[in-house]
Amino acid sequence: MKVAIIGAGLSGLACAYTLEKNGISPVIFERRDAIGQQPAFAALMARVTVRSKGDPLKYIQKKYGLRLMPLSHVGHIVMHSKNNRADVRGSLGYAFKRGRENFSIENQIAARLKSPVIFNTGVTADSIKDDFDHVVVACGNAYEAKKLGVWTDTFVSKTRVSVVSGRFDPYSATIWFNNDCCKNGFAFLIPISTTEATLALITDGLAPEPLDRSWQRFIEAEKIKHPVVRQTDIDGCCGLVSAFQKGNVYLTGDSAGLLDDVLGVGCFNAVESGAFAADAIAHSKNYDRMVRPLAKDIAKLHEIKKLLNKFGDDDYDRLLSAVTVPGIKQLIYRNPLMKLSSAFPVARYFNRH
Repeated sequence: MKVAIIGAGLSGLACAYTLEKNGISPVIFERRDAIGQQPAFAALMARVTVRSKGDPLKYIQKKYGLRLMPLSHVGHIVMHSKNNRADVRGSLGYAFKRGRENFSIENQIAARLKSPVIFNTGVTADSIKDDFDHVVVACGNAYEAKKLGVWTDTFVSKTRVSVVSGRFDPYSATIWFNNDCCKNGFAFLIPISTTEATLALITDGLAPEPLDRSWQRFIEAEKIKHPVVRQTDIDGCCGLVSAFQKGNVYLTGDSAGLLDDVLGVGCFNAVESGAFAADAIAHSKNYDRMVRPLAKDIAKLHEIKKLLNKFGDDDYDRLLSAVTVPGIKQLIYRNPLMKLSSAFPVARYFNRH
């Protein structure tokens, strides 16, 4: 059986790993010259956004045999609105290194592979689908899904990702909601180490204000003093996908619209959808049916995003006050069954009225 994977990101590597476990050696095409993007940054796998019950890393290890090592176990999240602050503590998720270093989550998986990765080679599904029995799209963007006519944009974004220096608690993350700086978006800080952190601003890509101006407003409003070590700007989008397999082409990870547009979290879905695609190929299963529950969660989170887009700064102030009320805080952050998507019925009601 001949299998091609387009993209050596999380979903592509997880797919390759699972295929190899089933005795199939895929060919992996990667347009970059190495695994992992630059600059290196930290990403969050938040417990309230993933479908697994309990600890997501234990779930991945038990179900797929992948033991992934995080940067830290996040036990403290600080949320800021324009006039309020909420501190939440508990078992909240994990921070991971993304990028080209050996310890990055991508390279942790890549180190276990025997399959060849062909670097500096950009291919499309159309250009290779006749040469392979199965083609897995894991390129981290919407290009192939849009070409197949199955993609609908939900959030077009412009993002500035900076690595900053300072003194940081590696077990704590920070999120900002401030309509003056990033209406319909947010900012976050996730430590990479005790001396470096990822500071990112995600803005509405359709807003008329340039990203430079939004960044400067954010830095000034939140009194950010950390020196910038390196920085990059990224154009991206989130979307809903109506079909995840077309013929012998499979869409996974961000290419399948499995990046949520509330907090921009997608590591878990990338790994699981890649493993699903491999399982479907190896055992002739219905991939579309396997990945549909992940997509339903993304659709629910989008409904919450639509409600948040209507929020003013006063609404965010009230929301942060509500999530720290004793009882509610424990229900949300210490109950392993509670997920952000649980708020879907409330969001849908208010979006319709």
